[in-house]
Amino acid sequence: MNLLDGMIKSSNGHIYVEFGEEGQFAVELPQEKARVAGEYIGKSVILGIRPEDIRCGGESLSEAGTGLMDGIVKVRQMMGSEAYLHVTCGGTILEAKVSSKLQVQPGQNIPLAIDPYSIYLFDARSRKVKSNMTV
Repeated sequence: MNLLDGMIKSSNGHIYVEFGEEGQFAVELPQEKARVAGEYIGKSVILGIRPEDIRCGGESLSEAGTGLMDGIVKVRQMMGSEAYLHVTCGGTILEAKVSSKLQVQPGQNIPLAIDPYSIYLFDARSRKVKSNMTV
């Protein structure tokens, strides 16, 4: 699982988690997660996202309304019908699991999106996930 330092923020009635170097990326939280995360506004959290919940290249990015970012592929590990990509986004390194049919090579730019319904939020101090912060 990718574990990223983040902070819960609020703007115009929307709650989101900001992450990356100096908060350069953000994912708006779905209503169920936002309800619980509301008590963490202005506080540090750890955002957890599994490699299979990061969309890359042409994989349904048009459906993503939040959590969009661009990265550079550093490593591509072939694992049969799947591949693992190590992607640098700013100073953040993410691991994404994609179809081996996705044709990307190290050094190539690639658009990414984090699925907001699949993220986990951990309390930064206790490092514990609140069960109702996951859907």
